[in-house]
Amino acid sequence: MAYLQDRWERPLWLFDEILNALEFAHSRGVVHRDLKPQNILVRKADDQPQILDFGCAYLLDEGDEELTTTLVGTTSYVPEEVRRDPKNRSVKQDIYACGMLLYEVIGRRLPHANDYEPLEDEVQGFEGIDKIIQVAIAAERKRFTIGTGTSTDSNHANESKEFLATTA
Repeated sequence: MAYLQDRWERPLWLFDEILNALEFAHSRGVVHRDLKPQNILVRKADDQPQILDFGCAYLLDEGDEELTTTLVGTTSYVPEEVRRDPKNRSVKQDIYACGMLLYEVIGRRLPHANDYEPLEDEVQGFEGIDKIIQVAIAAERKRFTIGTGTSTDSNHANESKEFLATTA
């Protein structure tokens, strides 16, 4: 188990830091909309992850429905509801991308949202991670957000942060 903990301590810590950065951006009304491995850089000096390329970002309070009429983001990390209607913008788009990223880091491949293959079958010690990822990539109405204050959302977000803290 020590090997497993050492092996995953850094990626889970980095993911927690990414969630903290997103919580800050979302609290300011900013949705990144293009989270993917290429847009996360880890500084060598202090091992701090940096979210890059806010070129596709959207300010939720702008209210201009005509601003985006075509799909923005990398398709593999964009939820179904946004692929269907690119005007559908919310912080849940970033949460979906984070779920895809976390699965990819652990499973070394992207998950299939509609045909989810549990990671616990492949990687021992991650029984709780599947629940977190499944909620992050769930249909929009079931997907949690960070720091929204609603009990369901907060419970899922707190479970995610607690799991990351206890695993790292």
